[in-house]
Amino acid sequence: MNNFNSIKQNVKRNCIEILLSLSILSVVLFALYILANFVLDNIKIDSEQTIWLNQNWSYEKNGEIIETGLPFKLGDLQTVTLKNILPSLIDRDSVLCIDTMAQNISVYVDSKLVYS
Repeated sequence: MNNFNSIKQNVKRNCIEILLSLSILSVVLFALYILANFVLDNIKIDSEQTIWLNQNWSYEKNGEIIETGLPFKLGDLQTVTLKNILPSLIDRDSVLCIDTMAQNISVYVDSKLVYS
């Protein structure tokens, strides 16, 4: 009877070790999948209909309108309002892609907030 209990405990311990190993392997494989497929630096826009809006931007500094292109550095500005006129070729289903780092952005189209 004592031998049977020992075998039973060994089988139970082996099952727990196998389940734990499979759980750890699943988490590692899932993390590798996420890293391989969801890295933001790998996002590419491959479309024949892409319209680049990095030119013809302006902002106001000390009452003066300054023309600029994108990207640009804020420098000593804490807050800036960038303005541009969208091309007439843009339809309602268009997407605006903005690459920023550690910044809050609000997007207005025709004075209507469309993103914040």
